[in-house]
Amino acid sequence: MLGEPDGGAMSGGAGTTDASRRTSTPGKVINRSGPFDRARSIAGAWRRAAMRWGGRFGLVDPIRCAFGIKEVRDTDLFIVSYPRSGNTWTRYILAYLDRGVDSTIAYDELGAIVPDAYYSADRINATRGRRIIKIHEPFLEACPRVVYVHRDYRESLVSYWLFIRRFSGYDRSFSEFLHGPIPHEHGSWKEHIRSLHRRRAADPDTIFVIPYEGLVADFGGTVSRLVEWSGIGAGVDISVVQQRTTLATLADEERRGGSAFHSRTGSHFYADSGRGLEWRSYWSADDMAWLARDRELVTLMESLGYR
Repeated sequence: MLGEPDGGAMSGGAGTTDASRRTSTPGKVINRSGPFDRARSIAGAWRRAAMRWGGRFGLVDPIRCAFGIKEVRDTDLFIVSYPRSGNTWTRYILAYLDRGVDSTIAYDELGAIVPDAYYSADRINATRGRRIIKIHEPFLEACPRVVYVHRDYRESLVSYWLFIRRFSGYDRSFSEFLHGPIPHEHGSWKEHIRSLHRRRAADPDTIFVIPYEGLVADFGGTVSRLVEWSGIGAGVDISVVQQRTTLATLADEERRGGSAFHSRTGSHFYADSGRGLEWRSYWSADDMAWLARDRELVTLMESLGYR
């Protein structure tokens, strides 16, 4: 049985009052929910959906079509996740495993070590040898080797909503966000987990699955298993990797590096404390009833241990 929402306000944490979770943000904002933006978002979602289905049945190469990566190599390792599920944290971990811990990896260096496919096709195409690449699309069938990071759907959605509120000035309530097009822009959470289960069933040796909660609860054990599976980072001191990748440390690096997100918002990219958002303070009873009616979503959540 899935958890019930908490009627009380969250103490501390996200910096948002209980009332503002249900209502629009006051002041000047960028509204991404106008007719043109909705149409563009829906069109993009349809295009990506076509690539996902085409890739699944071998009709197109979705990595090449979506990102302009000219060739997917057998040695490529893709970090894949639904948005706001721990992808950037995992990128830093793999960057330190790849480069070692002799020096700190600055915020603006991360993209050179573990590039983001949405912005770095030229860099990826020019790289020789092993490539570690970040994406948010559920193109698991097209990736030769995958590190897949998943997180509780309810927490990811709250983190996603808080992120776009800060970055783009999105002014809709959480409930409106939940039922709008944005959560589907990189494939729905259901699409992601379906793809995850298909890949694990078809080729389990080429995918390593990281629960976000596993990194929080057992960083050393989770990363040790990642090193053993990937062959990256043998001999690297995992306790130092953990120290270098705490969310507080990464936020400091971001401020020093002058990221676009920090420059624009005055806050850091990492929206939550690393121990999971208290989603019950954001999900209304109606939101939870909607979720409970989607039996496939509930089943997929339960398949990953989310109750």
